[in-house]
Amino acid sequence: MIFTEKYYGIKLHYIPDTYDLAIIREQKGYADLFNNMEGKTLFELGGNKGYTSAYALTRGIKKIVSFEPEPQNIEYYKANAVATGADVTLYEGMADTKNGTAPFYLNMGINKGLHSRVKRRGREEITVNTYDWWSILEESRAELLKIDIEGGEYFLDLETRKIPDFVQRIAIEIDWSQWGDAKYPYDGKPYAIYKTIKEQFPNILKDTSRNWTQHNWSIMFIGER
Repeated sequence: MIFTEKYYGIKLHYIPDTYDLAIIREQKGYADLFNNMEGKTLFELGGNKGYTSAYALTRGIKKIVSFEPEPQNIEYYKANAVATGADVTLYEGMADTKNGTAPFYLNMGINKGLHSRVKRRGREEITVNTYDWWSILEESRAELLKIDIEGGEYFLDLETRKIPDFVQRIAIEIDWSQWGDAKYPYDGKPYAIYKTIKEQFPNILKDTSRNWTQHNWSIMFIGER
């Protein structure tokens, strides 16, 4: 495996000629999630190759609970966790509302962070394990929650269930493409999740929704209680 130490001073393995290096650089976008949260636990839905975890460690995060379903990403995640010496519990599967299995769709392009449980044209289907993320979150007592799962957020009951009070901050990427309607932005699923999360975490640290007047591929919201 090829690795770089350029970005965080940590040996991070990546795949050349993919979007991996860009993903490593992008992790600094989570700075507001980790500011002044040294010693806390990160609960991460969408582990990819462990790049958010590596950045979290540089910000003083003590422990990480992560979910990643794609086999190659899992292999790299484990290698990166060993290289960083992180205290990581990795669930090799997909966050869901129940334990079992489900189809998962692999992006065949250069961005290996776009795999999703949402079926899209030109993707390879595999079967992965699913885990009841609500139960595992309760067990973890994690103070920080990160959700970036390319549409998978619509399968987590986020609109109907409340995030436990011990979670102090949340970072969530909400997919707009395929789910939202630009003519009626407040009626669709993206806004339903956004509204529910914002009500629970009203202190806004980052919000790219632009007051729901413009929409691209996705939006990012970081908030705290």
